Amino acid sequence: MEAKEYNFWSLTESYYLVFPRIQRDYAQGRQTFKATQVRKAFIESLKDALSKTNSAINLDFVYGVQKKDVKADETKFIPLDGQQRLTTLFLLHWYLAYKTNKHDAFKGHLSGKDGKVRFVYETRDSAKEFCEKMIKNCIENGNPQQSVSWNIKNQNWFLTMWTEDPTVQGMLTMLDAMDDAFIEDKLEDYWEKLTNKGYIRFYVLPFDENYSLGEDLYIKMNARGLALTTFENFKASFEEELLVEDTKLLFIENIDTKWTNMFWYPMTPDKGDPPAKVDTEMMRFIRMLLSFEYALRKDKNENENNGEDDTSGMSQTAELNTTSPQYNEGDMVFDDKTFGGLLVNAKGKDFIPDDEQNYVFLVDKGILNDDSAKSIVEGFRVVGERWDDNKHQWNDDVSPINFNDVWDTFCKKPDYKTQLLIWAIIIAPTNDIDKVRWFRLCRNLVCNTIINDKKDMRWLIKKLYDLKDKPNFGL
Repeated sequence: MEAKEYNFWSLTESYYLVFPRIQRDYAQGRQTFKATQVRKAFIESLKDALSKTNSAINLDFVYGVQKKDVKADETKFIPLDGQQRLTTLFLLHWYLAYKTNKHDAFKGHLSGKDGKVRFVYETRDSAKEFCEKMIKNCIENGNPQQSVSWNIKNQNWFLTMWTEDPTVQGMLTMLDAMDDAFIEDKLEDYWEKLTNKGYIRFYVLPFDENYSLGEDLYIKMNARGLALTTFENFKASFEEELLVEDTKLLFIENIDTKWTNMFWYPMTPDKGDPPAKVDTEMMRFIRMLLSFEYALRKDKNENENNGEDDTSGMSQTAELNTTSPQYNEGDMVFDDKTFGGLLVNAKGKDFIPDDEQNYVFLVDKGILNDDSAKSIVEGFRVVGERWDDNKHQWNDDVSPINFNDVWDTFCKKPDYKTQLLIWAIIIAPTNDIDKVRWFRLCRNLVCNTIINDKKDMRWLIKKLYDLKDKPNFGL
């Protein structure tokens, strides 16, 4: 491996630049105080390099993996580090092309074979589509009195839903900041220096295409900035390796928009960056769904022949004549310690260490598989049906379980009973009349039962699962 000096123009001439799904959102356009200061300083550095004589700058190293596609006759460069700088340079090229009527040159340079573009943002589908449209389109009939972002949003190729994507939001913010900083009568010269003379350069160190792209490497490479969250790492591997067909499509279409908003807006009434705890709560929600699935697995300590259940320590409100759930051959043996690790305890605190929440650990332990992956998507789907993404609020709910209160508690202190009530909602029957009766039963059973520990939790999870399929819910 040998480092070679490039500018953005020459890099995208040599490679298709692809940012993988596991990378984080574009952070330099965020509205936080720190991001604003970083953005302002970086733009000034870029401006100085283009406006002053003999003031070229080098933006240090960009690391990544190069992958050759012999059949397509193209080579991809997948950055491990340098995403933020390269994205800003992409926006700078687009901005100067727009302001100097050079968009045809910009479009021609970044357009590959068969309609492909040479700058692909796979972190989110909406970000990918936005960047593709930015390459293929310029601003038509713009209003010079309005901001660049305003003009972009008013183009017929711009989709309103993109405004919910934090990467798109950040890109629009950066373009407006560039427009505020650059001097109009020097933009032609800036374009020349940027594309032909390479005043803004960096070194590229490409790893061999067989180099591992494991999540540990991404975390380390991003350590200079904001490290990827456990949820971001989990999400990337989860959708690529476990989900198939319609389930995968449903997850991809909603996880970065509607399903994120279910956590974001109730937790952050004020505008701004979504706090890190949003990802934390989404990971908790996934673990909660996995704990329900795991609780139903085969237990070597149970008497499978007579349907006895573990009721130790359980204060029951009624005698429930139920039988154990049916298990498929090959189900992994239930492990009490692992089950407890997936839960959020009675005080709303996590048992499981952060490194034991990741995708690899959950798969290796047999907790996450094809069936439990479908259950995760189904859990998001059922809860998502109650969310109005246009109004950013929950739909009116007249059921015996007040979902608004349950969800608010889950986001603040997801104790045992809160998790069970959400479970009851997820597995509820579809018939409206049965659903109301089911919610009333679950509310009374859960709220009037003393739940002291994980054994009590598992007992109730299995009982609710068992009751849902019984005539008249076993009453």
